[in-house]
Amino acid sequence: MPETIHIMTFNLRYASGPDGENAWRNPNQTPNRKLVARDVITAHQPDVLGLQEGEDEQLDELAALLPHLHFIRAKPSGGRGNENAAVAWNPEKMDFLDSGVFALSEKPGPDFADSAGEPFDPYAFFPGLKYPFPRIAIRARFRWRSTGQRFYFYSTHFDLNEDPQTRSATLIVRDAQRRASRPDGAPLAIVCGDFNSAPTDDAWKLFTGSLSRDGARGDFRDSWTDSREPSADAGTYHDFHGGHPPSRRRIDWILHRGGFAARDAKILYDIAEATNNSTGATRAQLPSDHYPVWARLQFPTD
Repeated sequence: MPETIHIMTFNLRYASGPDGENAWRNPNQTPNRKLVARDVITAHQPDVLGLQEGEDEQLDELAALLPHLHFIRAKPSGGRGNENAAVAWNPEKMDFLDSGVFALSEKPGPDFADSAGEPFDPYAFFPGLKYPFPRIAIRARFRWRSTGQRFYFYSTHFDLNEDPQTRSATLIVRDAQRRASRPDGAPLAIVCGDFNSAPTDDAWKLFTGSLSRDGARGDFRDSWTDSREPSADAGTYHDFHGGHPPSRRRIDWILHRGGFAARDAKILYDIAEATNNSTGATRAQLPSDHYPVWARLQFPTD
């Protein structure tokens, strides 16, 4: 049987957000959102997991709740600079080879494969940002133990405006393509994250090859569109309202290149019944203001 890998992307919603009953550490509710987030990860058993918006203590807590996974992180990745881009993986399935981080800015830094020696500066903002937040991409390189195949994995979180989104996609495409051509590189790559844009927008088009910019044109495929029938209610951002948002809100993607084939993809609608410890009242608790996304990718066999 061909080998498959289970991928998950999850915007955690930062723990310091003013979220009332949905607070990450709500002490008056059982279970609180932190435990619901743990449970959705445990239930779907990703081999590799890309995380966005996790603050330092939040990721520390999640790592303690998920001891079977190893974590790396990097910041600043949005907000006040306290959020991380992070990757977690199952060390029983793969070997961690190395990692890097580059800024989605005018100065991506020496870890960017196409770097001309510019410094790493996430605050060298692209023009036209919706919010003056730093944005980065964290990259890890792994070896799938049972086959020896190497692959790159990226986790990222884009701005809300289209032009800086497209510039950010251009950097990731260039990094993945340049690394694929290196003697120690690999064509296999996965990019996941909160892209704050719809699959009809320019960032998605650049990743998937129907748009070019600054000499870059991606050859990524979207695991959702590859393995699912078109749907009008496949959104992933719900702002703690749940339900099935319209597909223009499908802003969390798992993209792949180099020979992977998407065999399945799911939006994870997991929800828990939570109890108010003071009143005994129950309510629905979602793990975040985004639905996580899961995909099963098949490794190439030739």
